[in-house]
Amino acid sequence: MEHHSNIVPWQMLAQRVGAVLKYIPLKEDGTLDLEVYDSLLSDRTRLVSVVHVSNALGVVNPVETIIQKAKKYDALVFLDAAQSAPHLKVDVQALDVDFLAFSAHKLYGPTGVGILYGKEARLEALPPYMGGGEMIHEVKMEGSTYAGLPFKFEAGTPHIEGNIVLKTALDFMEEIGREALAAHEQELLSYGIQKLSEIEAVKIYAKDAPRSGGISFNINVAGVHSSDVGMILDKMGIAVRTGHHCTQPIMQFFGIPGTVRASFACYNTTQEVDALLEGVKKANMDKPVKKIEAMGNKNILLTERGYVFGYNDLIVDPRSFYDMRQIGYPVIFDITHSIRKYGIPSSDPNGGLRQYLPTLGRAGVAAGIDGLFIEAHPDPSCALCDAASQYDLYQLEEFLKPLIEIHELEKKYRETAVAG
Repeated sequence: MEHHSNIVPWQMLAQRVGAVLKYIPLKEDGTLDLEVYDSLLSDRTRLVSVVHVSNALGVVNPVETIIQKAKKYDALVFLDAAQSAPHLKVDVQALDVDFLAFSAHKLYGPTGVGILYGKEARLEALPPYMGGGEMIHEVKMEGSTYAGLPFKFEAGTPHIEGNIVLKTALDFMEEIGREALAAHEQELLSYGIQKLSEIEAVKIYAKDAPRSGGISFNINVAGVHSSDVGMILDKMGIAVRTGHHCTQPIMQFFGIPGTVRASFACYNTTQEVDALLEGVKKANMDKPVKKIEAMGNKNILLTERGYVFGYNDLIVDPRSFYDMRQIGYPVIFDITHSIRKYGIPSSDPNGGLRQYLPTLGRAGVAAGIDGLFIEAHPDPSCALCDAASQYDLYQLEEFLKPLIEIHELEKKYRETAVAG
């Protein structure tokens, strides 16, 4: 489950001193197999290094249990808290870890700053790993003596501005409150998992495991790579990470080249999660088209009617019209369903926002749609419909006239639009 940075250094050390590395395997649910962990521990175990929260899966490991088991064999414990420090309260004394490390840029801070915690006695026993200015007590031609903690590990000029910014970032987090930050992020995580789970083609990894920070998923359709999804989301202004996330062993375990990782922080909102969902649906759209084509049918229309599951307050992003058009088939805008409030009968005007229909129609045509879907009725209030969304049939001709004019104008200038 580890990030490469918690694998490669130990591999290099093992090669240098002849140590043997053993790994706690993953289970199919994305959690660590603690039964196997028990069998790996022995009186010869010198150190257990474990990640608190997986950067690739978001899984929160039961580090309390892992540490307690290691201590029974007097093994040292190193905790990789790069992903937990920004999202969880981490108490080094309660956990009884010997060493803990994390990076500043995960805490809204600067890049190039790392933090190492260690029990004082453990740090005192370690020799300096780098020589230079500021880490010495006295230098003579015959030899040198080193400064005390923490200076013996900080050779050279420190990252002054980075440390100042880190302090500001920590103050920012403390001002908001760690509990409030965690609660907000967990709310977004729960909402995101719930909504992504409603998309049949989406596979969420470690879906039911305790998690923090983010969601790792793929569109489980042949030919859809995580990087394809990432590029489509990027065009929509949605920032995700794709690929193996510096955790190739995890990807090898699941038999995949990579995943899409959506990460959440204090500044994210449920509206942004909704935008992510819309982007994922767009990324998945061209694959059903390919399936239909493979069956010999090329009479295809692509329809946009908005997002937010449940049909209430469906939102349409006009940028989708452009993206859908790139697939190569006519795009239809369903404005009837985009203004419905389901469950309210036609006789109740609150069940639909008919007043928006002319504006939505003109906006859609101007944005480049090829056709419009609209339901009409001679008396909309009497229509046998589950929402007040019918347009007055007798006003339909006047409704369509400006749309035809706008459509002709849009087609004339469609290819002259600035792109890129």
